[in-house]
Amino acid sequence: MEGSKKPKLKSLHPEKLTDKEFAIYKDEFDFVFSDPLCRNIAVSGPYGAGKSSVIEKVKEDQSDLDWITVSLASFGKNK
Repeated sequence: MEGSKKPKLKSLHPEKLTDKEFAIYKDEFDFVFSDPLCRNIAVSGPYGAGKSSVIEKVKEDQSDLDWITVSLASFGKNK
């Protein structure tokens, strides 16, 4: 296509969040980790929303904990 600009592609690997970027999630995770009965955490959202980036920051901040990461995906038939 003549005159078209090439789309700017962005990698979808987890990004390293700053404390400022993570601040909107911090209170919620602090609440979860203060409850001794809470043993599992699920983070959901659309593809590319930043779920892995948030989880990586939590894991960095809570490095004294043991972590198991499970990724689930759903695949449907194209019609």
